[in-house]
Amino acid sequence: MKMKNRARACLLLPLLTLLGCLCAGRARAQSVPVTLHATDTVLEQVLDQIERQTTYLFVYDQSVDVARKVSVEATDMPLKNVLQQLFRTTNIGYEVENTSIVLFRKEADKPEGPVTVTGRVVDPAGQGAVGVAVVVKGTTVGASTGLDGTFTLQVPPPASQAVLAVNYLGYEPVELAVGSRTDFQITLQESAVDVDAVVVTALGIKRSEKALSYNVQKVDGDAIIVVKDANFVNSLSGKVAGLNINASSSG
Repeated sequence: MKMKNRARACLLLPLLTLLGCLCAGRARAQSVPVTLHATDTVLEQVLDQIERQTTYLFVYDQSVDVARKVSVEATDMPLKNVLQQLFRTTNIGYEVENTSIVLFRKEADKPEGPVTVTGRVVDPAGQGAVGVAVVVKGTTVGASTGLDGTFTLQVPPPASQAVLAVNYLGYEPVELAVGSRTDFQITLQESAVDVDAVVVTALGIKRSEKALSYNVQKVDGDAIIVVKDANFVNSLSGKVAGLNINASSSG
């Protein structure tokens, strides 16, 4: 048994030494200085220059776009640093295998999908607000709160950059950045809004004074009672420009 173990050790030692030499040789090869000055140059031409300056050969298939234009500046730079600079902004990856550098196309990043966010909107008293509109700002994606003030919303990508706009009549509007949050607790604050003057037209329809396409003239109550008349309508005579009143009496 001792003889067998000794023989195995004698065989294993040279093998480990050989592997160590190969690894050391690979590390030294990747540190070989390379000089490149390329601006908007076809990648394939840059790879040819690297092959001339080193002992490496590039291996790749048709999925690798070697016709693309690249730019690289290197003066006596280690090969591994040159490769990092060369492929940093591309979809090309690489692996060093002995004296070959295998190029491959990186898998495209999985597109970001919509993110589900939930939350609850309450009034200043802490009661759930019903029917509050919660909309992703700049989109038509939105939801209304339920009986308990809760809502669920699918925020389209990129969700981290989205903003939730919360609106409810009589309360201040709220805007919240989504970021990395998926749950929101929103408290509304009452707003003090001046109500525009309302005009009742001849048809009995209420309209904001600003919304009318014609001029509106006001008659104060004091102006009507200055000249007392049994007929209220006759009191308006002469008070409004262009208003003619023909009052008829019944027998």
